[in-house]
Order: sequence, then structure tokens, then C-alpha cells
Amino acid sequence: MGERRWSGSRIMLYLLACIGLAVGGYQLRQTEQQVQRLPARVGDVPVVVLAPRAAGAHPAIVLAHGYAACKQYMYTLAYALAQHGYTAVVFDFSGHGQNPTPFDSDWQRQSADSPLAADLAAVVAYARTLPQVDATRVALLGYSMGSAIASRYAQAHDDIAATVAVSTIYSDVSPGSPRNLLLLTGAWEFTRLHDAAWRALAAAGGSAAGRTYGDFAAGTASRLVLVPGVEHSAIPFSGVTQREVVSWLDAVFGRAGTAGPPDRRLLWVGLIALCALVLFAPLAALLLGDRYEREEPSPLEIGGVLLVTVVPAAVVPLLLRVLPYQFIPLLGGDYIAAFVFLQGVFMIALLLVLGAWSGERMGRLLSLGTALGALALFIYLGATLGLTAQHTLLNVWPIPRRLGIIGVVCALMLPYFVASEYVSRTSYPGYNQLFPLIVKGAFLLSLAGAVWWLGAPYVLLLMVPALALFAVLSEWLGRVIYRFSGNPGISGILLALLYAWTIGTLFPLAA
Repeated sequence: MGERRWSGSRIMLYLLACIGLAVGGYQLRQTEQQVQRLPARVGDVPVVVLAPRAAGAHPAIVLAHGYAACKQYMYTLAYALAQHGYTAVVFDFSGHGQNPTPFDSDWQRQSADSPLAADLAAVVAYARTLPQVDATRVALLGYSMGSAIASRYAQAHDDIAATVAVSTIYSDVSPGSPRNLLLLTGAWEFTRLHDAAWRALAAAGGSAAGRTYGDFAAGTASRLVLVPGVEHSAIPFSGVTQREVVSWLDAVFGRAGTAGPPDRRLLWVGLIALCALVLFAPLAALLLGDRYEREEPSPLEIGGVLLVTVVPAAVVPLLLRVLPYQFIPLLGGDYIAAFVFLQGVFMIALLLVLGAWSGERMGRLLSLGTALGALALFIYLGATLGLTAQHTLLNVWPIPRRLGIIGVVCALMLPYFVASEYVSRTSYPGYNQLFPLIVKGAFLLSLAGAVWWLGAPYVLLLMVPALALFAVLSEWLGRVIYRFSGNPGISGILLALLYAWTIGTLFPLAA
């Protein structure tokens, strides 16, 4: 069961993965050393300044992230700007990332003293004091939610030379207000976001994508770019986005010839992630092999699997139309936690009715041994994927208040993931490819339907592509763990930990 005898080709693969981890880490560090990285704090607002190595004061770009994002999510654009001669300043809005101040759920009100507007104003003021910044040349870049905050701020401050709105949700603009407006939207964005970008372009005096209107010197320039091949979550990482932003700011500030290749750090991040996942298999074999009793096959056939997955998928969104779910202080995350919890309760109840579940089985799947195995694998993923993400892409290190929230969310999600892994893994031969597809497909379709038709938070629909990718990763992890342990409880606990940690660090804190 442990499969500890590895072939020569497999040993070579694992050695290459070890080398790949080292190479990826080294290259990532070398790339990042091309710019200065200066962490700071402005009140409760965490800030990171990325400045060129060249001495002197440079034009500054303050980057405002979107809802349920963080300063790390803007690193790719910030590094691209710093590598091309700009001082880029990223920060965490209230309730996001490492910022402990609760998020203002009424953030869309047009008030100069709203908490998010105050966050941006404080960071802009701080940026102007930096020796690496020419205080007379400052621009803003906002992504999604941040596009609205940045655009409103720039409209109220004529000393903001340009505004870049990525995946804009704000269209109340006019020629020259804000000054020199660049709009970027992904070709695969939802219609609502496309419409907002087109309305903004028309209001700013333009009519066609890919064409520049107005005059930079007068501050009336505007342009809309449809970024090919990306949707909402991927647009900040597109090379087209990076080149358009740098070229636009070069035109605004009268700089020539700085637009070069896009930031390549994500290539090394991808190498690190791939190698870490390759090495997950031998680690699972060493930690789990021959230590667990293989779970007996489930008596469910395809009809039973459809019943225990499709019924919860259909019923839970309807229940959450009437049941309160705002008992966890995470805006958006509270809905997902309740959604997953109710799905798990229904699945286990139906498994009991069908005679496919028992207290004895629950004890085996949730024993101390399975929990320790899951925890060991969780630590490995945190030390490889987690630390890499923290430094480059996402905030995964929770502030103290979030730790308790993560624990509650994990407890709520545990029934679903243990039940879904049991149904997915313990099928009879011939169904082991089909059952996981049914389980994960029903979950994703149920969540998308809840947002599209039943009033669940709209931001969750924008995350469906990322959740689908997470589902693919979850399936691979589950298969590897079951192959070496025969116990789906280990992967169920691990996935509950991973999802709870991600939700607990990603979604904004409520008051």
C-alpha cells in the first residue's frame, strides 16, 4: 500500500523537483533584488514600497487592490512598474490582508472620509514624503473595487496626473476627470464589468477600444484596452496589462523607452508550485504508507452518489435565501462557510439514510491519526506553496483575530469535505473517475447558481474560476493521499484546513 519502491525514473523526477525548488527560489530572489523593497506602516495600513535601484526621485504610482484581495495581489504590476523606473506603493485596505481595521461594508458611498478613501489618502500622503518619489508626479492604479476608490480620489485631487482603472466598476467620469484615464478590462470578464468599462470610456470622450483620445498635457487623455485571454482574477497578471500600464504612464510623464518585458516572477512562482506538488507524492508515501487501515468500498452506486450530491446542491442555495448566515465576521466568507456546512450536513444525513455512513466509520475517518497525517501535509504545503504565495501573490499569514475565525470555518467545513472525499474515493472500480467529477461539479454549479439566480454575494461569481482551479488541485491531492493511505478522512481534513485557511485570510473582516 505504501508503494515505497520507486523506479529509477521516478527517483530522477523527484531529484529534478528538488533542484527546481532551489532554482525557482534563487531566480525569484534574484529578480526581486532588481528593485528596492521597503515595508512600512501608515497607522493601521500595511504598506510596501517598491522602488528602482537607481538613485533619485521617481514618479510614484499608488496601487489599490480589489475586494477580497491584498497588497500582494498587486505585486506583479508593482514590480513591473519599479523595474521600469517608477516607485510603486501597494497597501492593504481596511479589513484586508494584514490590516486589522474592519472593512466598511458601505464602501460604495461617495464620501471623502469613508474608511477606504481615508486609507488611500493616507498612503498617497505618505508616498509623497518618500525620498524615492517626485511628489509632483503621482498617479493611481485601482483594480476592481480599488478602481472606484482611486477614480473618486483622483477626481477630487487635480494633482493626480493619471488614473489606471483595471477591471473598472466605476463609470461616473468625464473628460479630464479623473485626469488621463486608462481603462483595462479582460476579454473574458462578465458582461456587467464590460458594460462599466464602455460607459466609462464614453463618458471620458472615447468610443472605440484600443484608441487613445484627448490630450495628455491637458489631462483629457483616455483609452480602453480589452486585455485578451483573461477574466477578472487574472487581468492584473497579464503581460498586456503590464505593457499598457507602463506605456500609458510613460506618455503621461513624458518618459520614453522604458516599456520592456513584463515582470517574470510568476514564472518562477509557477516552477516552485509545480515542484512542490511533485514532491507531495513521495512525502505522502513516506508519511502515510502502511500506517492506516484501508477504508472499505462504499455501497453507493451512481444513483446514490447523485442523490447525496445533487439534492444538497439544489436545496442549500434555497435555504440560504431565508436562513441567516452572517454569524462569522467575514464578508462573503460567511456565505461560503454556511454554504459548505449545510452541504455537508445534508450529505451525511443522506449517507445515513442510504446505510453508507455510521458512527464507526466517522471514528475511523476522524481519528487522531488521520488528523496528524493531514496536519503534517498541511504544514508541508504551507512551507512551500504558502510561503511563496505570501511573498508574491496572496496574504496567507493571518493576523491574530483571524486565527479564531479560521478555526470556526474549518469546523464548519469538515463534515462536507470528509463526506465528499468518502464518496469520491471509496467507489467501486470503474466509478473512481466519475464520482469525483459529480461531487465537485455539483458543488461549483450550485455555488454559481446561488450567485446568478438566488442573490448570493456577487463577488463569489468572480471567484468561480479560482474555485474551479482549487477543485482541480483538491482532486489531485485527494487522489495522492488515498493512494498511499486508503483513508479519505486524511484528505477531507486537509482540504477543510486549506479551504478554511484560504477563506479566513482572504475575505474582508467585518465589524
